[in-house]
Amino acid sequence: MRSRSRLHGILGLVQDRGYYKIQEYIKGQRPKPKSLCKIDEALLTGSGKKRRPDQITEFLQRLIDQKKEEELTAHERVTVGDLSKRWLGYVKDQNDIETFNKYKKTIEYWDRCFNKEIPVGELGVDHFAKFKKSLDHLAPRSIHHHQSQMNTFLIHSREHYDGPDIKIKNKVKVPKKTIKSYEVQELRDIHGLILGLKNQNWQMHERIHMMLSETGMRASELLNLTWDRIRMGERKIWVEEEADWTPKAGIEGWYAMSDHLYQFLKNDQMQGKWFLDNGDGTQAYSSVSGIGHAIKRYTEKLGIKGRKVLHAYRASVAVRVYKKFGIVEAQKALRHTEESMTRQYIDDSFVDLHDVINQMDR
Repeated sequence: MRSRSRLHGILGLVQDRGYYKIQEYIKGQRPKPKSLCKIDEALLTGSGKKRRPDQITEFLQRLIDQKKEEELTAHERVTVGDLSKRWLGYVKDQNDIETFNKYKKTIEYWDRCFNKEIPVGELGVDHFAKFKKSLDHLAPRSIHHHQSQMNTFLIHSREHYDGPDIKIKNKVKVPKKTIKSYEVQELRDIHGLILGLKNQNWQMHERIHMMLSETGMRASELLNLTWDRIRMGERKIWVEEEADWTPKAGIEGWYAMSDHLYQFLKNDQMQGKWFLDNGDGTQAYSSVSGIGHAIKRYTEKLGIKGRKVLHAYRASVAVRVYKKFGIVEAQKALRHTEESMTRQYIDDSFVDLHDVINQMDR
């Protein structure tokens, strides 16, 4: 039987199996209760006399204060290096190798900047200013990227560090760039070149092109897509968590299957567990970059420049949906949680306001 008291503000007092335990309330987390003392030790003095309720409260509060002081001292000894090793291990287990390498590079820049262990409890504005200055040789967008990566690392380190919140401020500001999309004719040209050359693995390349150009799914989702997630009857392609892979932001859902893609998949003769399968149940690509390199060969032959090879597919779907239906539908098509994320994929300079006004309902 457990009972809780609000006696200690942000700390809950828990009675569990003959012990008083303290339960911390941390937003988004459910830490395990920590043992404080035996219930009998709180109810009775050392000489065996019963304590009054106010004396029990005072006794418990004193133990809580003592425990918090001990923990604070221990946390002051936790270094950025300690946490970074744990964090990189977590990233390696939960993400692909490219994501791991990005965070590893940020941590390497940090270590190169200070070349010594820094207790997390001592981190302050001066450290972040020095880190920012050490990145001056990089482009503003790269500096912003590494500052953001460091922020993510510090936020997730809260699982191992119970001190005050730490966050990098005064990040380098960079103008938001619209991700350039492929024009419809360019998509046709890429497909035509794949069919025309018919080089090694051309069927795999056609699969990549068809799935990305018709759905706008993320390359990481395509990489981890299995055939059982493609529901022909529903005309839906599901994105669901796998044993060793989690969708971006942990959000599961589905992409709509167009008639064009439906016909292509009906005639697809390739077999295997994965949509991009070697034919023996193993994945044809080990990383997203492998998919990107496969398509880049075609865009280079066609002279298509200034695009992020894989992002341009996603942007292409966003623009086409936006032109016909609007931003809300484009957001749903790309499975974005925020409209602002979808806006990065859309350059609406093509919009003719005269056409918009003339087509209003009257």
